[in-house]
Amino acid sequence: MMKMTGKAFAKKLFGAKYERLSRTLLIDVIIFWGLYIAGFQVQIAASVRILMISAFTAGVMWQALSSKDNAVELKHMLMLPQQPREFVLSYVAALGAYTVLTKTGLLLAVLLAVSAWKPIELAGMAISMLHAVFMAAAAYCLRKYWYVGGLWAAAIVSAIIFCGGRTWFGLLLLANSFIAILILWKADGYAFYQGESEKHHALRQRKKASLWRYFFRYLSCHRNYLVNTAVMCVAQQTKVPFSRTKTSN
Repeated sequence: MMKMTGKAFAKKLFGAKYERLSRTLLIDVIIFWGLYIAGFQVQIAASVRILMISAFTAGVMWQALSSKDNAVELKHMLMLPQQPREFVLSYVAALGAYTVLTKTGLLLAVLLAVSAWKPIELAGMAISMLHAVFMAAAAYCLRKYWYVGGLWAAAIVSAIIFCGGRTWFGLLLLANSFIAILILWKADGYAFYQGESEKHHALRQRKKASLWRYFFRYLSCHRNYLVNTAVMCVAQQTKVPFSRTKTSN
């Protein structure tokens, strides 16, 4: 069941024949080889590389978890009989593979091409990618308790900044990944689903209609009208009066 669920999500993300994956990997190789041949080199600290990869991977993973398209696919899959733990692991694995291979892979190719690195640092970057995937998924499950996720993320960022260059730092990321996996182990598929009731909960709580609220909501949804209105207001305020001068015949 886990294999079937993961395969269904993978086909949706990578294409029916995984054509998106092969095309993206080819682009990564071309970019890496082009930058490597150019000989452009930049000194980047190991902690900075780990921070860049971790932040980028976690951000893309969070965006994938919040995607409306993935929410529709998730809703359909939740209607089928499934084991909660296997379903969660397959869902996170599919989105994590999509994030790492199609998004973070490009950043990794650029960093490897323009900076000097050691094999142990490459292992640390790989661990940081997997850690970011698991932590983002676990924090998404706890999004109702946003302060917990915020403190957790701040602690990890501080640890990367101050200890990211140490050789043992990968063990810390592995330990934190284990905590994230435990959180995912106790979660179910509905922890990742954000339905319409949750998105528009604040709107349904407003029982009284307001003309001004509708007006500002309309302008926020039609930003071109908002810009035009602002330009017209500025033009009205800065308009310079003129006086007619008599012409002599």
